[in-house]
Amino acid sequence: MAILEKSSGGTYEAVTIKPGMYPATYVGEPEAFDSPFADENGDFPPKLRHTWLVDGPDGEVELSSFTSTKVGHEKATLTRYFVAALGQDVVDEINVNPDDEFDTDDLIGKPVIVTVKNKTNKQGVKISRVTEVEAAE
Repeated sequence: MAILEKSSGGTYEAVTIKPGMYPATYVGEPEAFDSPFADENGDFPPKLRHTWLVDGPDGEVELSSFTSTKVGHEKATLTRYFVAALGQDVVDEINVNPDDEFDTDDLIGKPVIVTVKNKTNKQGVKISRVTEVEAAE
């Protein structure tokens, strides 16, 4: 199981590719950090930074996506990652078996299709981010 360690969020190289859908694989353990945004209770819940190796138009690039730490509920973004990489039947089995756990190590190397969008961060730098993950056909 991936052990999640909190960080201050860090700085990362700004990579930009053309927005679109691309083949990708999950390449590493997520990095946990405290959200800069308060939830409805005024708390700053932990977030996860995920790394994807994306087969972009000019070759492979590493891009990030961000999720909460919540998993199991069908609408949770992290649950959608598990469904895309492992299949709905695997996720259903984990949800009904109290001895099973969601383990991000199970995502490593699994082929998926990612949607990439570009945005400008607070520092005015344009960056590409993975915004959706779907099953590879």
